[in-house]
Amino acid sequence: MAKATPFYYTGLNNSWEAVAMLKRTLAIVATVMLSIPSVGGSVVPVAPFEQPAQKVVQPSNPFASCSQLSSMNKSQRKVISKSFEYGQPHDLGYTLAAIAWHETGAGKVLVNTRTHSYGVYQINLKTALSREKMANEGFNRNMIASKLVSDIEFAAKHALMEIRDWRKIRGKDNLTAVLASYNGGWAGPKITESQRYAEAVKAKIKTLKACYAEGGNDAPSGTSGQRVVQIQSERPWKLWGRSS
Repeated sequence: MAKATPFYYTGLNNSWEAVAMLKRTLAIVATVMLSIPSVGGSVVPVAPFEQPAQKVVQPSNPFASCSQLSSMNKSQRKVISKSFEYGQPHDLGYTLAAIAWHETGAGKVLVNTRTHSYGVYQINLKTALSREKMANEGFNRNMIASKLVSDIEFAAKHALMEIRDWRKIRGKDNLTAVLASYNGGWAGPKITESQRYAEAVKAKIKTLKACYAEGGNDAPSGTSGQRVVQIQSERPWKLWGRSS
């Protein structure tokens, strides 16, 4: 019995072949599109109170590098510097800066309508209203959401309250559980996504410490709780140079 010869298309000689080829092409395109991960990590770039949220995908790779920091624009640099400034008196300078970096790319995307989280540190709106002792109603929601987005000091105040509360509950030295709880609440330490979040933020803390030269007139002295020279928004850490 003769061996069967594989059949290959040599051209689109009729309408049936054209339809079959089109179907295969569309299938390939669909597969490629589905394989592309969402950009931006923990937040979705949507306009406040308007566009519907998309599916959020946490980054599985917590890798962070000095090159990512050095490529930040002036606005992002200001967010990182201000975050350290606000967090440092509470021994949370690097932590708050790393959260800002991970949550919103240091201020690139400030609204997530899926989780109702706002601002550089992605503060949950309902939690912020509760801390401000305000009723959860339309006017208050709009006001607090707008303030979280526009006022980084106000947002930092809420982020620090959240972190410090979890430190009391999980333990000051249990950073992994604290960060997982910041992301996922009470169940955070048991949620895989929140565990990955914690590891990603810790990686960014490590990168911040490694990339920024400690000491000097425009650099933090570490996380020992010592007072440091105030970091000016126009003069960030040495990674960007004194003329930045």
